[in-house]
Order: sequence, then C-alpha cells, then structure tokens
Amino acid sequence: MSTVVHTLTNLPPCCLQFHPNDKTILFAGTYQLESDRSRHGSIDVYKVNTDPENSSLTLLESYHTESSILDLKFSPFDSSLIAVAHSTGNVTIWKCDTENRNFSSITNIQNAQLFDSETLILSLVFSPSEPNLLSLTLTTGQIGIVKLTDSNMELLHTIEAHSLEAWISNFGTREFSNVLFTGGDDSALMAFDLRCPESAIWSAPRIHTAGVTAILPSSEHFLKSKPYLLWTGSYDDCLRTLDLRMAPPIMPPIKKSEKNLGGGVWRLIPSKVLNDDRVLVDCMYDGARIVQPINEGADIEVVKEYREGHTSITYGADWADEHMVATCSFYDKSLRIWNTNT
Repeated sequence: MSTVVHTLTNLPPCCLQFHPNDKTILFAGTYQLESDRSRHGSIDVYKVNTDPENSSLTLLESYHTESSILDLKFSPFDSSLIAVAHSTGNVTIWKCDTENRNFSSITNIQNAQLFDSETLILSLVFSPSEPNLLSLTLTTGQIGIVKLTDSNMELLHTIEAHSLEAWISNFGTREFSNVLFTGGDDSALMAFDLRCPESAIWSAPRIHTAGVTAILPSSEHFLKSKPYLLWTGSYDDCLRTLDLRMAPPIMPPIKKSEKNLGGGVWRLIPSKVLNDDRVLVDCMYDGARIVQPINEGADIEVVKEYREGHTSITYGADWADEHMVATCSFYDKSLRIWNTNT
C-alpha cells in the first residue's frame, strides 16, 4: 500500500472521522498532556486532495478545546452533529454549517459535565438504532448511557461494569439491539441489557489475556448474514471472532478464531461500502491492517499491512471510501492518507 499524502499535526492526534457527506473533509481530535499534568486539545479539520498530480492535506480549521479529546463521532441520524469525548468528564456536541455546505465550519452547541472533572471519557459511540442514544466508557471502569436532546444531555444510567478502565463499548444490532457490549482493562468482555442494565447478562474475563480495546458486532454493513458473530480486539495483539449463539443466554460467547496481528488491536473500523466486509484495524505500535472474514466468517485473514511513517502508537483511523483510508499516530503526530489498492 502506498501513501498518497501525509502531514504533521500540531498536537498528538488520537481519533479520526471523515465527514459522512464529504470524503474530502477529515476531522482529527488531539490530546496534549503538559508537564503540570494539565490537558488540552483541538478539533482539527483537514481538506484532503488525493489527485496524484496535486495531492495535499491542508489544515482548514483548528478549534481549541480546554481539555484533551479522546474520541469523536458523527451522529448516524444527523450528519451535521459531532459528539466529542473529553478528558475532564464532559461531552461536547458540535454542529457543522450544512446550510452553506461548509462542513469545516463547526459550532459548539452543547457542553455537558456528566462526570467528575478528574474522569476521562475514553470512548463514545452512538446507537445505530435508537436516535440520540450514546454509550460512554470511563477511566473509572463505569459505562454511561446518555440521551441527547435539543437542549442538553441526560445521563440515563451509570453502569458499574469493569474493575479497571473501561476502554470500549458498542451496541448490538437486530436480535441483539437491546444489548451493549463493553470491554475493559481488566480483560473482561461484558454484555448488558439496556432495558435493565444494573447487572451484566454475562461477563467473560478469560477470553482475552489483556485489556479489551475494540468491539465490532455484526450489522447491516458488516457480516450481515452472520448476526451472531462478534469481533473483539485486545492489547494482547489478537483479533478474535466470537459466537453469540449460546444456551442458556447467560453464558459467555464461544471463541471461534484468534488472529495475532502483531500489535495491540486498538480499534476496528468496518468499511462503509455495502457488501464489503473488510475492516480497518489500528495496531498501535505496529501500524495498521486491513482484514476480512473468511470461511463463512469463522476466520480472519490479513489482506493489507501499513506501517509507513507511523513510528509511535496508531490510535485513529477511518475509511474515506473503498480505496482511501486515513490513519494517525500519536507521539510522532503523523497523519497519513493511503491507498488500499497499491
């Protein structure tokens, strides 16, 4: 795979999202820890030009934030809204200027202090089926379930989930649409019923040998014909496929396969193209991978590897389209666009 264009960010980047309606606009969240332990960050907006004769990656806007950013996501129901997770227990909502189709122009419309300012919100995710419902994971090991309204954010539930940092969560789909899957630094993968989330449906502390950092359920865009499969990633460098078909349902899932990718599996980002089951993987200290399911989804194969220019932790990644992806690495402040076909 070849690099199309790259740049250095001003602050260390840790999350990326292309605008849903314009694959040439890329958002990056940054995280700066100062020597006095204070944190700050920014939302940086880039214009991506992948023309071979005139490729460029241009910083259009940089929006300073008083605390560091750990995650940002566009709403699947309103592409003008961006939810941002901060290092001071708050979530901010930003709105793109859609009237003028100036997607790089964003305005902060909400700032909700949901938790103690010493608590870092490590990740956030929108429900794919319930409008304006989000799940947040915290350094306390807790999970926050939040409802976004026009005027504020309502904390519906605080789930006591993990004994160490809760790194990741994701909503199930279809027959699992009432289930929230969570992963923590305690190596546990857990499942909660959103209708009564006070206690876990099941907890699986022995499938992974280190912290659980990535969770990818089947969906309309990924393994559509296999709704019972769940992919997970861990600090132990392994990507696993799990089978959620179990009897009784309080039993943990069964591991179907395990693939060592050579680096901690930080995030799993499915392709945005229908009927394309490829997944982009952040492999932390070993760049990025593109993988796909084989053998009816039971196994995984690596189809592409990318390390060029990433000399530190690869935390952020996203697909622009079926051919172009973006990745970023933290300490070296490297932001890169590359072509999956070359």
